[in-house]
Amino acid sequence: MRHLPLIICFVSCLAVTFSCNFKNNDTLEYSRLQYDTSSLILFKWDTIKYTFPKNSDPLPLTQDDIVVTDSILKVAVDSFNKTQSPGLYESFNKQVPMETFIINLNGYKRQYFPYRDVNGQKIIYITCFCDKFKGWKKRFTLEGYTMEFAILI
Repeated sequence: MRHLPLIICFVSCLAVTFSCNFKNNDTLEYSRLQYDTSSLILFKWDTIKYTFPKNSDPLPLTQDDIVVTDSILKVAVDSFNKTQSPGLYESFNKQVPMETFIINLNGYKRQYFPYRDVNGQKIIYITCFCDKFKGWKKRFTLEGYTMEFAILI
């Protein structure tokens, strides 16, 4: 009992020390994150210039957010290739090569639009496209280009 105040003081000092050393790696400066800039662009939140919802807020991202988003996108594309592509192939009476309906992400440029919705949920709207669009790092590209798709994560 005599040592209780000393123990409380020690635990409090440890808590303060660890909380001060804890670094939140979320950032709105997406240029600080590491990703392949030759095939991916992260758009900063701007409801006037880009497609962000009017009631959304900026979303700080971590490196892990990028990795997880890429993983979810790959799973979604794999699922599409396994479940939807065969049906599309059949709907064209097998007159078009099956590869036409398979998405290979290596050939796509990606645009990520991260934001926080009105419920506080992290949302990343992704557009992917194959066309040679020179302004893809500055403009939203889901504008009628061939071989494009969008996904909401």
